[in-house]
Amino acid sequence: MASAEPREKTVTLKKITHLVVEIVPDLGTHFIFPFVLDEGDSAIPFTMVSTNKVFSTERKEKRNSFVVLIDREKIPPQFQGGEMPQYFGNLFLTVGDYMVSIELRTTNDLTRHYTDIVFKFGAIEQEILIQKVIKKRLEKLEAEHSQRMAEIESLAEKKVIGKLGALAIRTPSTRKIKEETIERLGGGEVVLYVDRSLSYGPFLSIVYEIENKGKSGLTITDINLMQENTILGSKVELKIEKELPPRLMPDQIHKGVISMTKDLVIPEELLTLQVSTNRGDIETTW
Repeated sequence: MASAEPREKTVTLKKITHLVVEIVPDLGTHFIFPFVLDEGDSAIPFTMVSTNKVFSTERKEKRNSFVVLIDREKIPPQFQGGEMPQYFGNLFLTVGDYMVSIELRTTNDLTRHYTDIVFKFGAIEQEILIQKVIKKRLEKLEAEHSQRMAEIESLAEKKVIGKLGALAIRTPSTRKIKEETIERLGGGEVVLYVDRSLSYGPFLSIVYEIENKGKSGLTITDINLMQENTILGSKVELKIEKELPPRLMPDQIHKGVISMTKDLVIPEELLTLQVSTNRGDIETTW
């Protein structure tokens, strides 16, 4: 058999692509795609099924191509070493959203054999795939980010639980404050009472109560702790941890706590607890 000159055929990928490929025994055909063929890739999943084992496929992972060969060991003994009869088979490929059906045939005619079958995108198909890959990659990144945040939250929760355990066996240093302010806001009285402060090592908590003596509900919109700055002649807002209470119905009292690191507070400076409500603000200084 005379040697064949390498020949290449270009095929445009469509959603469903059909083609016929004739292969000369002992030569084989190289199928080349414009992307990596990887079964584990969630963005462009790849599968390949051959219906006739006479046509064997060889490929390596993380490559964008594979080779189809004629496996002479699958041919009946009477045809070994001689001219074989014509064989047919189908090769079904799924590549992302593309389905490729290839009818394989054996041939002894070198002029009908292609060394390379090169698949390419049309402009629309290429844009669709690019957008699909981008979407899949973003979904993967978001899933990884969510998992990482869950791990961080779990670690933070464990640290908080450990810190609570350490604080539970420590008797806090208590300072009585006992300051009360009564304001008439929106047609009803509101009472703000600061009871005491509790020191746990480097942490400071302030216990307060707020009472709604009006005839309508009271909504707490914000809570702030201010400290006087004698040098600047103004008040500075401190960074605190707080939880806003639920809406207070008439004659209802809420007991709450705000917390911070103790190093934020200058002992000789006055502190002011300011509570903002839907009726107005009320504050107490000590």
